[in-house]
Amino acid sequence: MKAKENKTLKITDLKDMLEKTNSLYGEKIAYKIREEKGKYKTITHKEARQMVDAIRNSINRFRIKR
Repeated sequence: MKAKENKTLKITDLKDMLEKTNSLYGEKIAYKIREEKGKYKTITHKEARQMVDAIRNSINRFRIKR
């Protein structure tokens, strides 16, 4: 039996990682968060990217322009 090879991605920074994982795995589960005993909330790669984008946009709104 031939061993399965894992693909590796060349990643330059966090932004690059989020773009690539969103593109490759969009609707697949990225995280499971336990909310209460036996109940979990799932977050897809696409949702994780949307959350990071929302945080970035919020930070950009409060930047002081020189």
